[in-house]
Amino acid sequence: KDYMNTFGHSFFPNTDEDSPYASLANWAKSNRTQYEKIEGGEKTSLSKERIDLLNDIGFQWNPRGKFPTWDERYEELNAYYEHYGHLNV
Repeated sequence: KDYMNTFGHSFFPNTDEDSPYASLANWAKSNRTQYEKIEGGEKTSLSKERIDLLNDIGFQWNPRGKFPTWDERYEELNAYYEHYGHLNV
């Protein structure tokens, strides 16, 4: 919450181990990963209460936009294959 109040967002920069925000960035990434799994129908240890707490402070679950669906990623992969002729991505 302090980070978001200071910087106005939850987009943590790529950090190295010496950064004062490295641990926080890893924690945010872990929560985003769990949330993405929940969105995909999987069960995780991230509770509804914790999601609500993070939502209440404006936590951004996917700083790059919405999570792509499996079908969207498949179409992307297929288009890549048709363009480049391989799947070495």
